[in-house]
Amino acid sequence: MSSARFAAFREQADPRGADAAAAIERFLRERRRGQPLTPRRIALDTELNQDDVDDLLEIASSDEIRLLERADVITCANPQCNAQEMAGPLLEQERADGEARCSTCEEVIDDPGGRPAERRYQLTPDGDIEAEAHQRAISSRPQLTAVLLTALPEELAAVRRQLQAEGTGIERKTVAGGGIYYQAVISTQHVVWTVYASFTEPTTSAAAVGAADAILNFSPDTAIFVGIAGGIKEKGIKLGDVVAATSVFDYDGGKATDDGFIPRTQQLHSAFALKQLAGVAMIEDAWRTRIQAVVEDLNLEQATVHAEPIAAGRKVIASTKSETYKLVRRTADPAVAVEMEGSGFLGAVQRYGDKGTVIRGVSDLIDGKAVADKDGVRRQAVANAAAFVFELLHLFKPEPNAGT
Repeated sequence: MSSARFAAFREQADPRGADAAAAIERFLRERRRGQPLTPRRIALDTELNQDDVDDLLEIASSDEIRLLERADVITCANPQCNAQEMAGPLLEQERADGEARCSTCEEVIDDPGGRPAERRYQLTPDGDIEAEAHQRAISSRPQLTAVLLTALPEELAAVRRQLQAEGTGIERKTVAGGGIYYQAVISTQHVVWTVYASFTEPTTSAAAVGAADAILNFSPDTAIFVGIAGGIKEKGIKLGDVVAATSVFDYDGGKATDDGFIPRTQQLHSAFALKQLAGVAMIEDAWRTRIQAVVEDLNLEQATVHAEPIAAGRKVIASTKSETYKLVRRTADPAVAVEMEGSGFLGAVQRYGDKGTVIRGVSDLIDGKAVADKDGVRRQAVANAAAFVFELLHLFKPEPNAGT
């Protein structure tokens, strides 16, 4: 069934804020007629400004759209009851029977039309039909679970902002051992995702433990590590770019001998299905519309996505003249970026047979980390990575069952 009234609302509301309109629409699609809502409640649940909510609700209830209708309520005069009653039915009851009564305590409510009313809204009958059709469509979609992990709280903040941009309600969930996750539900064209997001702390081992903790608690259908990385300029990488890791080189393992250090580099691969999905997202290029601009006037070039290997090790590399950087170029030359957690994460994910990948935003080019951080590149880079991750979730479609 078409969503004519929701479409008309979007068209009228877009000039006043497309993101806010989308958040209101998602909120209303989950409601049914007979559930009157105050503007304040909607503002709290959508995390929108109260004035924006008031403006958008007026648009939705306009004569041209009629998605919502005013549903004023009054309070029962019985101090032992204080139930809130919808004013419209009480007025109809008074006209028909000569008096109106509270549906809870049967107390007569004198002059319901003259009592102070609280402004509320509810879906119109046609709006309710459209919302119900949307709910039926969602209930027929597969219910899957995604785990999104970061190394740092600031990276997790970018993921949380992206969850808010999707218009979902976010809750906190604590698991055994004290791990805290943000939990939200995202409805896409193909899947209804329950998303759990948390941070592991830096280092390879912390990422491995964090991944194992999330997998054992949530049994996810996919797991993605999100964050920042240092880009290798010689590989054509620039600030703000996104790297969808096809594989991760664990570059700093090896053997110390009398003749020096002998590297034993390992390579862990992202799940094939997620590599394919990242390639489609690169080609179709719709992910940019999800980017949250967190730093104004940063003047970065348009971000490019690279589906290439990355390198992960136990050291922060802050100079292209360092011995560690030279080790990376010698043992993991295909890598276009360096970070610290990807190999530990993928190792744990593959241990349990789950689908995983690593998505990084380029926050520096090895040299000049402090300058890039001061300019705000770090925050924008992880925002870009988070936008690409959510595009993957929206594009994801479950594999067909064998034999179908």
